[in-house]
Amino acid sequence: MLFCAHALELIDEGVVSLTHDFKVKLWSGGTERMFGTPASQATGKPLADVISLQQPSDRACTDVLLNQLPVPWKGEVLVRTLGKSIPVSMTFDAISQGETNTDGHYVLIFKDMQESIAIRDTLQHQQWLFTSAMDNSPDNLFGIDTQFRLIYFNSTYRNSIKQLTGTDIWLGYNLYENARSDTVRRQLNILWQKTKRDGKAKFNMHFQVPDSDTVCYYEISSNLIHDQGGQLIGLSLVSRDVTARTLSDARMASLEKLLQDREREEQQWRTHLLLEGQEMERRRLAAELHDGLGQMLNVLKMQVDSRVPTDTISQNLDKIIKEVVRINNNLVPLVLQDFGLKAALHSLLEQYRPFTSAELYCFTDLPNERLSPALETGIYRIVQEALSNATKHAHAQHISVQVTQTPTGGLLAMVEDNGTGFDYQPANRGSAGGYGILNMKSRVAALEGRLVIESRPGKGCVVSVELPMRTDAISY
Repeated sequence: MLFCAHALELIDEGVVSLTHDFKVKLWSGGTERMFGTPASQATGKPLADVISLQQPSDRACTDVLLNQLPVPWKGEVLVRTLGKSIPVSMTFDAISQGETNTDGHYVLIFKDMQESIAIRDTLQHQQWLFTSAMDNSPDNLFGIDTQFRLIYFNSTYRNSIKQLTGTDIWLGYNLYENARSDTVRRQLNILWQKTKRDGKAKFNMHFQVPDSDTVCYYEISSNLIHDQGGQLIGLSLVSRDVTARTLSDARMASLEKLLQDREREEQQWRTHLLLEGQEMERRRLAAELHDGLGQMLNVLKMQVDSRVPTDTISQNLDKIIKEVVRINNNLVPLVLQDFGLKAALHSLLEQYRPFTSAELYCFTDLPNERLSPALETGIYRIVQEALSNATKHAHAQHISVQVTQTPTGGLLAMVEDNGTGFDYQPANRGSAGGYGILNMKSRVAALEGRLVIESRPGKGCVVSVELPMRTDAISY
């Protein structure tokens, strides 16, 4: 008996022995620790004076009347004592010493459920959070067993299946048997085999909406599901609708291909223009050699054969030398190589003065150091082309050439005239100006610059070129 009494004092459960009229006969140490009431204050008193037993209910707590409970009885109750309520699991039983139990007594065993309830509430809350997150996920979340039957799914997946199949789904719904096409069955088999082999898989699948030309595209990630014994029982899957992204990627790929085709056509056109420009330059040079220098040499030969006076022959030789210099300057301007862009532009205007009645102006504001050879040559040729167009076609009274530095550190070259002008259409390759303008465009593009041509009939013309600055310490 002493051992039993000592054991009752050590165990955490509360043990209360009651007389036949429900007065406290035994109040164990576990009961003291659980409810905070010492045995000295409980023993001999009616149980209802020490603690109040109430049965939990959704609406209210109903008092538990021990004399109305069946014996034995086990359930959850709230014990109200010392101003607080403690949830417990209670076992109620009778130890009878007669048919009426008038000499017997009752036993109550209490087990504190506060920690269990807290753990249960936490698990329920976590389960609610998981279920809520799963059900509100924009992705399709679902699981299937080894027979392709649904074992769980979220509302997003339910809506997707209804859209794709036209029918609602339920637990046990068989994806394979209800597939609308052999293609879907084949995709499901491939997904299953790949996941089973690798433990997880990523797969792209597409489905056609029934009675429609609409095709939906999905990215699917899958993992194996095993039971506690390690037996494979199914797949857990995440399916993401990537229809919008897939269609957008397809459109982007189509646009990129179209852009590449246009760039290829543009490059082919530029190459054609370059080759044709080279041929035109060869024909022009051949004409100059034949009509100019060739004729001069023929005259000189006849004068030598006819023994014309030496002074006349000398004058003709001077003309031939000047003609050679002019042709050479058109091919490779020596003054540009030797003295730089500023001197070359002033020299270029002097070459055009004898061939036009227009007043020519030149203003330059260039850095003291030399620019890169490509930049100097590019600006020179662009100005030469614009100046040639102005003197030949514009019938202008004033033509100005300006090459200055921009506030952003680049170069601005402008050729402006007050001539007849023309209707310039940038989008039309065959617009006024012909190959000369196309040649300028090619040079500006090669120098990563920007070309602007402003002209209207009767309003003159302004050719503006803005180029990034490049200097080069290496001399020509």
